[in-house]
Amino acid sequence: GVTADKHYIRENFGVKFIFTKENDNIDTLAEELGVYRYQLVKYNDLGKKTTFREGEVLYVEPKRLNAVSGYKYHVIQKGETLSHVSRLYAVRLKRLFKMNDLDENSVLQVGQVIRLR
Repeated sequence: GVTADKHYIRENFGVKFIFTKENDNIDTLAEELGVYRYQLVKYNDLGKKTTFREGEVLYVEPKRLNAVSGYKYHVIQKGETLSHVSRLYAVRLKRLFKMNDLDENSVLQVGQVIRLR
């Protein structure tokens, strides 16, 4: 589907998301998508962030507990964060922390193997 502001609703591993536009605002996006602000914050681990850059992935429903079958691991590449891996596979960030015995202060290394399920 398409929202009133031309955000195309897409799916990643069965979880609906949009690509943000420059200067999108979480409050107007929540209204446009028909969800509550707190839901977008929770689904995307946003904290206090309220504006977005062009092309960011914004999930409009809860991410999965585990990656889909066939995706057991991810090898960390240069510049990747656990948050990036969470968005890439539509897996909840808190779940990735728990499955990999990591926390918010953990530093990922290039080549590190991250469990996805």
